[in-house]
Amino acid sequence: MINWRKSLYILLDSIFLNAAIIATFYLRYSGAVPRVNYQAYIDISLITTIIGIASLYFNNLYDYDRKNTYVDILYGVTRAVIIGIVIMVAFIFYARSFAFPRTVLIMSVLVNVIFLSAWRFFEKAFVVSELKPLNTLIVGTSSEGILIKNDIETYSKNMHVIAGYLDDTPENGISVLGGFSELEKVIEENKIDLVIVSSEKISLSKLIDLIFKCDGANVKVAILPNLYEIVIGRVDIKQIAGIPLLEVNFGAHDKFYAKIKILFDFGLALIGLVLLSPFFLIVPLLIKLGSRGPAIYSQIRVGRFGREFKIYKFRTMVNDAEVKTGPVISSGTSDDRVTPLGRILRKYHIDEFPQLINVIKGDMSMVGPRPERPHFVERFCKMLPVYSKRFLVKPGITGLAQVHGRYDSNFEHKLRYDLAYINNMNLLLDIKIIILTVYSNFIRSPRNSNVS
Repeated sequence: MINWRKSLYILLDSIFLNAAIIATFYLRYSGAVPRVNYQAYIDISLITTIIGIASLYFNNLYDYDRKNTYVDILYGVTRAVIIGIVIMVAFIFYARSFAFPRTVLIMSVLVNVIFLSAWRFFEKAFVVSELKPLNTLIVGTSSEGILIKNDIETYSKNMHVIAGYLDDTPENGISVLGGFSELEKVIEENKIDLVIVSSEKISLSKLIDLIFKCDGANVKVAILPNLYEIVIGRVDIKQIAGIPLLEVNFGAHDKFYAKIKILFDFGLALIGLVLLSPFFLIVPLLIKLGSRGPAIYSQIRVGRFGREFKIYKFRTMVNDAEVKTGPVISSGTSDDRVTPLGRILRKYHIDEFPQLINVIKGDMSMVGPRPERPHFVERFCKMLPVYSKRFLVKPGITGLAQVHGRYDSNFEHKLRYDLAYINNMNLLLDIKIIILTVYSNFIRSPRNSNVS
């Protein structure tokens, strides 16, 4: 982000941070704000503003990224505001500024989120939308490179334009703009803004050379990590006897989050069952009228720590669909075994509603990796041992792989998202995924079913 933009962001945030607290004072006291309380705020307003700006900064709210969605903005602002308010409460207690009402600070969380998000929404709607897409170059013509191209053209075509591929030895009959030795020429001729490295075959020396050349041309570089790099997650720089080392951070989750997640799951599932109760009356009747067999069926899936459990779903296929074929991964709504009603249920993921019962029972979570059948788990673990890391957490009704992937994405592609979630899981991320799930399935035109 160029300096003037960051400076403008900080100026606007400074104004809105204080405006939010002032507005909260008037809401709290119905306009008749006690002078002593208001003066207490004035006395420390500079410090509270600095705390607020710092919290926004360390939560990357000033790292301009036009691909951020409205949900991304809301998530980032909410996280920053909560952290900032907690620090402010601690500071006020330490400074013994007891005339500053704590109720005003707590109430200002919602007002701050509204104010700080609103102008960012406005900017995204009327300023960012006018910016031209990034010319993007994909390094590597493997299946991963093709998948990246397809996903970008499907879900991010307003933000990126694929200029082409770069590869010394093209695969899959794909034409390329050039080889590694022609990188600088390709960047200049195609006005490349972003280079995405998708190939795992690229040597370390070539990768370093590519990064240096892109840096010299002021072009951003993004690298698709392999599964083992995702498993490692974050690393901390340590020194032992003066030797620089990278210590693997396995992203252990605090006990507070684990307890909150249990309450969050149970409460949300209970509310969901109440709100969706009409579906549990109407859908089974429609299923029984449309085809023979049970309306709700159960299937064995593998959950946390490898324990097996019964998952519940509204039946969307013909009865006994796998009697002749055995276990087969469904191809989505295009599967011939899916009934006409089943296609509708799958399109809007209504068939997944009974899994709220699994959440109540404690077998599943609202958010997490989707559970698979034992037959496929055994096969996937043999193909990729890192697959077993999914069993460190409860499986979920929805997850990162579901809001960002597709039903027909291969298991390795989905696994990248599952491992990324496990390494970064927290309550705000869970809320974000749930919002994205509702948005992508019910508000935006639903994609091909991506929940299995």
